Amino acid sequence: MFLSLGQISQAEHVARSTASALQARISADLQPEALSLYGAFKLVLAIAAARDNQRAEAHQHLEEAREVARRLGEDRNDYGTEFGPTNVAIHAVAVAVELGDAGQAMELADGVDTSGLSAERQARYLIDLASAHAMRRQIGEALNCLQEAERLTPEQVRTHRVARAVARDLLQLSGPRPRPELRELAERFGVLP
Repeated sequence: MFLSLGQISQAEHVARSTASALQARISADLQPEALSLYGAFKLVLAIAAARDNQRAEAHQHLEEAREVARRLGEDRNDYGTEFGPTNVAIHAVAVAVELGDAGQAMELADGVDTSGLSAERQARYLIDLASAHAMRRQIGEALNCLQEAERLTPEQVRTHRVARAVARDLLQLSGPRPRPELRELAERFGVLP
């Protein structure tokens, strides 16, 4: 929650404290619920580090989450975390986007199947993909990602700060005559100039 509010230091503090408390527990036993929570907090730390442009730290947390997902061996939804290999894969894309590595984000996205995740998580992933496409000036692909995300969770996507920023960027990239479907999307998102 702190990450979505832009409160990176609070998110990092809560995630680091909780992951530290869980670390002893996951070393002592392999309860999948504890592993899921620990892995989910490692993903929060990866995103927080990426937003703070701490590349090495972001990748370290991501790798630790990847190892926990390997230990779990499946996607689970303990305590609403949706933690597992798929969630780690989409967070790897998100970390690459946060670090401005659009090409890496697109490579990491290749072959990721999010169909087993919640509509909200799928939509957030599509917003990250839209952002990566926008960084590469791929207007049509970015627009398609935003449209699909909006189809999944219209209220979440229309008010999401990153989705709105991508829509604004696409308008700028399009020049004075954007595609009609982009203008319509920008209008729904409330970002028309």
